[in-house]
Amino acid sequence: MFDTLAYNYSRKPPALTKPRKNVIIRLCTTDCSTAQPLNSAANQAFADDLTGWARIADTIYIWEYIANFGNYFRPHPNLHTFGPDFRFFAAHHVKGVFTQGSYMTHSGEMEELRAWLLSRLMWEPRQDDRALIAEFVSGYYGPAAPFIGEYLTMIHDAVEKVPLTCFASDPSPHITIDTMTRAEELFTKAEAAVARQPELLKRVRRAHMPVQMMWLMHYWEWEKIAAKRDLPMPRTYDTFMAAFEAQVQADNVTLLNEGHAMASWLAELKKHVVRPQTVQATSSGSYAEGRPWDAYDGDPGTALNLGGYGPQWIKRDLETTKKI
Repeated sequence: MFDTLAYNYSRKPPALTKPRKNVIIRLCTTDCSTAQPLNSAANQAFADDLTGWARIADTIYIWEYIANFGNYFRPHPNLHTFGPDFRFFAAHHVKGVFTQGSYMTHSGEMEELRAWLLSRLMWEPRQDDRALIAEFVSGYYGPAAPFIGEYLTMIHDAVEKVPLTCFASDPSPHITIDTMTRAEELFTKAEAAVARQPELLKRVRRAHMPVQMMWLMHYWEWEKIAAKRDLPMPRTYDTFMAAFEAQVQADNVTLLNEGHAMASWLAELKKHVVRPQTVQATSSGSYAEGRPWDAYDGDPGTALNLGGYGPQWIKRDLETTKKI
């Protein structure tokens, strides 16, 4: 058998040529929205391509991207699409699926749940995927399950109609001070529920990491919003940092993404974010309201890559100055 990629420019099926019976066509989902099923209007181009290949190819495989490859730890609510996707595959001559997740590090966002859910759906795609998610959460997190289940529902509901790619970055409707405040409340309760069960506590703390990371990345921005609303912050910056670093060490987390070490990311975060001082912005570019990476003082030495394959800047202040 020969395996060839239908990837980016080659994903669209040919008008005349047909693959021989010993050729595997492997479609890749790299530019699809992972928050909506692949046969939905949001992913119509992919659905049309798969349907076209199914007419002319005997053997189709899928290369599906199931994590955020800019940041393995960023909340990535795509679990509700796995069931519809696998049923769509089964109906269109798909014989195999390769799912690429946070394969280069430990403790990627909800990686245990993803692995279990995908394994079950590969075995039998007609199963109730929502029931499978509930089964895993209950069995894996024990008394903490109600809180983690509510968290998962909340972030999935936030992106139900919003595109979410495998390199998604801010702004996103599920990464806001409101959603992450509630998320922190839920994980605080989850940890308390299993405080005397070390194995379950370890699992909950691992699941808590993405929420802690979002607070570290957005703390100074959200602190200002909270002050305007006269709301308390859930924890201090130092408390978030200490908890996150402790879990990084406990789980031997080495990478933020395919090209960025977690240790260097943390070092950059501490260097450029902790104890910020207000300085006059020197960049002539405009800073978009609510886009926390757009503040940059013009000095390449202040670059802070927060995950992804290009530079991203942390915005400290939404007015005429910024903090670096």
